[in-house]
Amino acid sequence: MAGRLLIAGGKADPSIRAIHGVAQKLAVETVEIWTETAVLSFDPLTMTLWQDAHEIKDIRAAFLRNDVLRAGSASVTAVLRGWLACHPQIKRLNPMAFGRSASVNKLSALAAAHRHGLAIPLTMAGNDPRGLQAFAAQSPAIRKPVEGGDYCRPLVPDAHTGATAIIAQERLVGPDLRIYRVGGQLLGFHIRSDALDYRTDRAAVVSAAPVPADLSEGLFALTDEMGLDFCASDLKTCPRSGRLVYLETNAAPMIAAFGSELADAILAHLMADGPGE
Repeated sequence: MAGRLLIAGGKADPSIRAIHGVAQKLAVETVEIWTETAVLSFDPLTMTLWQDAHEIKDIRAAFLRNDVLRAGSASVTAVLRGWLACHPQIKRLNPMAFGRSASVNKLSALAAAHRHGLAIPLTMAGNDPRGLQAFAAQSPAIRKPVEGGDYCRPLVPDAHTGATAIIAQERLVGPDLRIYRVGGQLLGFHIRSDALDYRTDRAAVVSAAPVPADLSEGLFALTDEMGLDFCASDLKTCPRSGRLVYLETNAAPMIAAFGSELADAILAHLMADGPGE
């Protein structure tokens, strides 16, 4: 694992701290860029990056995470993505042309998952109150934002009258199964909670779980199509069929709550021999 690892993000971000901790444990030399205090200069002509007037060089791999809680973090992250795009030999997660950040549309992801043989829940998306009311009247249902940024909530008939489009889905049963992809490896975790959305439950319990063999091929094919070598896909059980159904894929998931095994796998993938792209 010789070589320097660039770690960039919010200093207080638990996911950043998890990767930094594993790097220290393995004695990997690191270069840190904290997005809340970073002073950067990047010259596209020479493809050179400086932090506080010191050139950043001899970087073998990079772990970059946008600090969504701090204003200005996205602009610092954009500079770093631009620099990384000029240096494809630097290994990083989810490399994309010109350093664009990956985003996953929940609806196209559902359609693609179905195409790759994964089961999906009954779903309706839009802002037509009549259609959503009819959907909610069929069976217990939930609502969530099309673009994310809020929790899952119950959907009841006559409740949606606004112009904002939402995703409505049949209500599923736990535990949640979150499957991380790290390079060519899949790591599974059960999340047990009495809450509709486990993110609202401080008592939610996370434990390692096997990845069902019948899901692996579809998940690899789906995330390959998305251009992701690092992500987390969420699944839950359909009460009608008893099958695990695919819900969504997050291209920039949290990692700190899911144990050292996940952080270890990420660092091993980043520091292993191989091309950056």
